[in-house]
Amino acid sequence: MTKKLSIILTFDFAHSLEPFSLFDIGQGKAYFNIDQSDENFMIDYQGYLENELDDLVALCKKDKLPISVYFSLPFLDMLEKHASRILTKLKEAIKQGSLSLLGGTANHGLSSIYSTTHFKEEIQHHTKRLEKLFGTKPESFYNTENLYCNEITETLLDLQFQSLFAGTIEWYLWKDKQKRVFHTTSDKSQKVFLLDNDEGASLFSENDRNTHFLQFGLEEMRRLGGIESIVKKATKKADLISLKEQVSETGDTTVYNIKAPVMGSTHGLTLESFHGNALQNRSLKEYFALEEKVRKSKDKGLIQDWARLGHIAYLLKMNKDEEQHILPYDFYNYYMNILNDLSLKA
Repeated sequence: MTKKLSIILTFDFAHSLEPFSLFDIGQGKAYFNIDQSDENFMIDYQGYLENELDDLVALCKKDKLPISVYFSLPFLDMLEKHASRILTKLKEAIKQGSLSLLGGTANHGLSSIYSTTHFKEEIQHHTKRLEKLFGTKPESFYNTENLYCNEITETLLDLQFQSLFAGTIEWYLWKDKQKRVFHTTSDKSQKVFLLDNDEGASLFSENDRNTHFLQFGLEEMRRLGGIESIVKKATKKADLISLKEQVSETGDTTVYNIKAPVMGSTHGLTLESFHGNALQNRSLKEYFALEEKVRKSKDKGLIQDWARLGHIAYLLKMNKDEEQHILPYDFYNYYMNILNDLSLKA
């Protein structure tokens, strides 16, 4: 039997934060460095991103490859600002139907396990932006780093998402270890796609498994030679099919009953890495503690700033294992000073 493969690509960007000192609190200083953000994006865009997006569109339009993509809102902001040519080409590919969009959290944050209200707002904000830009509404959902649990699926069902992704919990699968399509506890028609987190090794090595889901971010794409190289290698072993086709060709599925949140990160991240890091843990608590106060302010600019500050990239900069120019504790101080300033404004 021919192997079936679906490829998922994720494109994300986080704005640069200003070095916000204790003495900046209450002084009206901006939280985000716009010039630095633009420069960072253009370095990536001119260095490799433009070529990757050109290759993606060309592959989809020429061979009608059914690839699914997630764009965070900060990434779309940058495309609109600096890459209108590519944005136009993406619209053409999406209109053609070979490239499909995934729903997600607008600002690539952890709201799904901290605030159902904010989680819904992030999804709705993201969906509206996709509809406005591309004229289509996503049916499948990519949660930040593939966070998953039963409670999340209930929210997504309310928002009419038909499928989503999760990491593979091998000990849970037991007799179903070769399966990669399950259904949620909320509804049998709502499917869960389990990801291969081995960058494609199982596609070539596990002959008994016929269904595969591979997900790549920009760094993985670069390291593996680009999307064109990935597709060329993958199609030697499997037929590329859409997420809809995966569902229609799977048949009966069993339930994926995961009660506590788990992270199916393709970058090696775990929830323990956030909750076990004192700086990250404290930042998360302080960030979400401001939600009600910021919401009650009804200040659109303030609400937008707060939402952007929830991006997972800022938490990762507080991790000593990250390659960066700012020490984790210094970045933590900048971030906490911004939260204090935001609290005063609200």
